[in-house]
Amino acid sequence: MNNELIDLERVLKAGQLSLALAKVVKMKSAFAKFDYFWYLASAVYEANNLEMAIQSMDKAIEINKADLNYYYRRANLLKKSHNYSEAILDFKLIDSKISANLDVKVNLATCFLNLKVFDLALNYYTEVRFLQKGNEYFYEVGIASVFIEQKKFNEAQDIYAKLIRKFPSDNLLLLNFANLKAKLHLHEDVIVLLKSKVTSASYPVIFRYFSSLLLVDMNGFAEQYELLPQNIKETFEFLKLKQNYCDKSGINFNSLTNFKTLPLYNSILGLTLCKQGEVANGVKLLIEQFNNKNYVYYNESIFYCMASSLHTELSEILNFAINIENYTMPEPLAYEMRILNAKQNCLSKFNAVMKGLSCENLITKKNLEISADKVLHQNSERFTKELNELLYVEDLSFGDFNFRNVKQFIHSLHDKEEFYSQDQTVRNGTQTEGTLFTYQSENVLELKNVIDGAVSNYLDKKAHTKFIKEFFESKEFEYSSSFSIRLKESGHHVDHYHSNGIVSGVLYLDIDSTSLGQGSGWLRLGQLGLPYMDDFAEYYIKPKEGQIVLFPSHFWHGVNEFKSSSNRLAVVFDVIAN
Repeated sequence: MNNELIDLERVLKAGQLSLALAKVVKMKSAFAKFDYFWYLASAVYEANNLEMAIQSMDKAIEINKADLNYYYRRANLLKKSHNYSEAILDFKLIDSKISANLDVKVNLATCFLNLKVFDLALNYYTEVRFLQKGNEYFYEVGIASVFIEQKKFNEAQDIYAKLIRKFPSDNLLLLNFANLKAKLHLHEDVIVLLKSKVTSASYPVIFRYFSSLLLVDMNGFAEQYELLPQNIKETFEFLKLKQNYCDKSGINFNSLTNFKTLPLYNSILGLTLCKQGEVANGVKLLIEQFNNKNYVYYNESIFYCMASSLHTELSEILNFAINIENYTMPEPLAYEMRILNAKQNCLSKFNAVMKGLSCENLITKKNLEISADKVLHQNSERFTKELNELLYVEDLSFGDFNFRNVKQFIHSLHDKEEFYSQDQTVRNGTQTEGTLFTYQSENVLELKNVIDGAVSNYLDKKAHTKFIKEFFESKEFEYSSSFSIRLKESGHHVDHYHSNGIVSGVLYLDIDSTSLGQGSGWLRLGQLGLPYMDDFAEYYIKPKEGQIVLFPSHFWHGVNEFKSSSNRLAVVFDVIAN
């Protein structure tokens, strides 16, 4: 029997998993009472079936409760399957028996970090720091991760700066620090940090370096890019870089003939055209790719067709879903399609896709219910009731808030970072990249403090409502997104809702008041953002500088086209419970 176990172990070490699986199946009845057999079986299952690997270790521990190595193996399998709570139980058991085991403490810290129990994660990393003097790398990166999750960005930066002084050749460390700097929009720091590390052996470092260089020095980007070896230029990473950054900054993508032979070129070019406003041409390119069974950007094409009311193209794109293996339409799109199905607008083939659909996102579900009431029953009574109960409009009193400086700072971001998000609803305008409230700027801090106060006031005044009681058990909140939008002349927003928030808001920073006549540039609420719909808004708000508007994220909303030679500036954000 032992020879068979040794043979199974040998096959496993050789990486012959198919053969190992066959041996495990054959040996299962003969070796059912051997703990080591179940230990080896867990290694067989680990590659393809974590649940069975965990069950194997359960069996091994049931037979032999004294071997801590078995608990350690099961804990790692549980962690790998993201079952952090149960992994913690096993790691804690080992920690209670072997109190100075650094690896176990690091694993405990990692599990608590993933569960967002930051105090306990920090406690375990601190224990490791005490036990492992002289090896900062082992625990300081973990502590930095905790600080980043807690939004203590200055503390995290201090840790990375100290580590890089000690380990200057560690590219992964440099990249993590650079990504943190980029998250804080400190792109000049990213360039300084990575400049000497731009080598052909470190693609992620190169990608991050050029991404930041584009934001602060377009001429420098062009010069540096031409110095790169040809094999780097031809990587898919740089094709994506050019799609996401170069084309929005004036570089002529189409003139670079070297890229035309690369995979997905036409798909990427099609999506780029959609982002630049040439939706019909972009979708045409994407449909050509779909005909070749290249379904990259399939969901994006649905979005752009819906947002731009391209009815024929939408029907054509949706027909491809039948041929996409294992395709599942994203929840928001699926629900919008389901409403359209009910109206029998050329989408009857998709009853099967919609049948039995369940909605996990409660905001999407609420949007569906209101939309369905209006579409199927021509009844907006529910929306009107919720609007009267939950809409909040306030002219803010800024006090010491330096309104002029903040406005100039946000304008400067648009001057430097004219980017478009993939699911952008703005037309003829720009949206800042990333999370606005993480900018390391006193102007943004002042702005956020004012918005914090308005949100707190809203939650206080609406605390009695069913909606606020359902989603906010306490008055504590945070932001799931924050960005600025600047509209140019004829700019507007197509109707949409925010599935990643609970309460959404907009603060107007700069508006030409003379451009607001006869509904021009007004915020509209309740007009369905679905194709084939000749719908109307339930409510309009005439915006003004310094005004904040808050409403549930599941409300459809958009902005009427406005006529003015002046840019219109606003800050948009989504609030969730903390």
